[in-house]
Amino acid sequence: MGVPTPGLVQGLCLGQSTGAHAAQPPCLTSMPGFPAQTPCPASLEGVGRALSAPSLQKPIQQDAWERPHSEFALRRKLGEGYFGEVWEGLWLGSLPVAIKVIKSVTFVVWARPGAVPSPAADMKLADLAKEIQTLKGLRHERLIRLHAVCSAGEPVYIVTELMHKGNLRAYLGSPEGQALRLSPLLGFACQVAEGMSYLEERRIVHRDLAARNVLVDDGLACKVADFGLARLLKVSP
Repeated sequence: MGVPTPGLVQGLCLGQSTGAHAAQPPCLTSMPGFPAQTPCPASLEGVGRALSAPSLQKPIQQDAWERPHSEFALRRKLGEGYFGEVWEGLWLGSLPVAIKVIKSVTFVVWARPGAVPSPAADMKLADLAKEIQTLKGLRHERLIRLHAVCSAGEPVYIVTELMHKGNLRAYLGSPEGQALRLSPLLGFACQVAEGMSYLEERRIVHRDLAARNVLVDDGLACKVADFGLARLLKVSP
């Protein structure tokens, strides 16, 4: 894969939406003990533009989703994947969150002037940019919610809501999951269908929907996650 073109990344900048579904960073002022946050800008395309071809060697632009690393504390490692590690953590010492810690090599390879990234690093960077921009532009009760991004320095954090029972595949294989009757199982299917219906309305193709990419909370609420392969469909004329 070559260097991502501006259209590839900016075409997925769903934060440009101006309708009722346009998402904004969570309002911290509504949470007890959280500091005030500046108003959300009308445009949420900072990260996508920063990762486009003309500016690959510049720092990622900051926007209203950007928070400092010091606000987050890593508590317990939940797993490891292609991008890096996923941790359970705390935001400002009180709000439980899930923190995706991105491997440094993903960004270091782009930081050296004149460096030519490997195809694997190229793909990681492009997919990461797409996941961040997709999460910024989506808001639905059946989709995992983005809380913040820490991209000023390494490692990069992607901070989302924490789903305590983990992914649906692992949960269904656990003793608790295997003891479930038909009704809650059908409930899982209906919840996932709700999330996918919303994506269809937004003309989004997830491209990697699987039980491992569906997260489960304590109340058996399911949410679709991992949008690294998501694509925005072109609107028909």
